[in-house]
Amino acid sequence: DAQSGSGGGSGSGAGGSDSGGGAGGPDPALQAFDFRVQTDVKPSSTFHTTSYTVPAGHTFYVSDIVFENTAGDTGILRLQRGDSVLMQMSLDTFRDRDNHFAEPVEFAAGAKVVLSVRCQTPGGQTSATGSSCTPAAYFSGRSVTTKS
Repeated sequence: DAQSGSGGGSGSGAGGSDSGGGAGGPDPALQAFDFRVQTDVKPSSTFHTTSYTVPAGHTFYVSDIVFENTAGDTGILRLQRGDSVLMQMSLDTFRDRDNHFAEPVEFAAGAKVVLSVRCQTPGGQTSATGSSCTPAAYFSGRSVTTKS
């Protein structure tokens, strides 16, 4: 049972563009994008989710993801497309973990890019002061403008 957690995502569709080939120059329908999803989850035996929704009229092709666990929390982190789990990892195995994909991961307009967290111990084994797990992920890639 996934529950809604606090936190959120923010991002930008602005940025550079790739060459469209030929004499036409850059393709205005293809833009660089990035966004970050931050979680804030109290210790629990269930997963709590925080998501970013791909805007209408866009398809995101994620080529790079940096997972962050700067507090050294323990528990499980999942990357999901809606309810489908794409990746699952143990929080205690990394502080920063970057993934680069030869073939980008596609998120269509309206799709939810979800971080789902089951927080075991905030602050890991080095701190008794943490009250919640705060892993995050930074996403970058290309956005294609789709026709409505």
